[in-house]
Amino acid sequence: MSYSIEIANCLCTVFDKASTLEAADLAGYRENILFWDNEYMHCMEVLKGYSSRFQITKEGINKFQQTRGLISDSLEHGRGLWSEASLNPKKPLKKAIKNSQIKDSISALSNAYERFLNRLEKEELLSTNERNGLHSCTQE
Repeated sequence: MSYSIEIANCLCTVFDKASTLEAADLAGYRENILFWDNEYMHCMEVLKGYSSRFQITKEGINKFQQTRGLISDSLEHGRGLWSEASLNPKKPLKKAIKNSQIKDSISALSNAYERFLNRLEKEELLSTNERNGLHSCTQE
């Protein structure tokens, strides 16, 4: 499991749990709405930036191979995620997660956050104006 997918799953779990709490407990989440909104935005950036970070990683490996050769001290330090591709340059480096998994995680996170915000509004803990002022609502 990749970091990107794991943090999205964890945040979905938090939003889903919070959405089922009693109003008094949910009020605590409301007091931290800017934190949760920032967490949501951060997680979305992580998910949406996966492909570009993968390309940067791939370029770093290629640069290493060009400057230091195909085999480094990986035998001394154990085999890493990229060792197979590093030792066999003809075999293309593959992403750890598929684009469809990223899309599914984006959708799941977006839906979980929407349910969370809807529940806050339903309990009158968050007004429509406050919701519209959240960073996540002004960026989409």
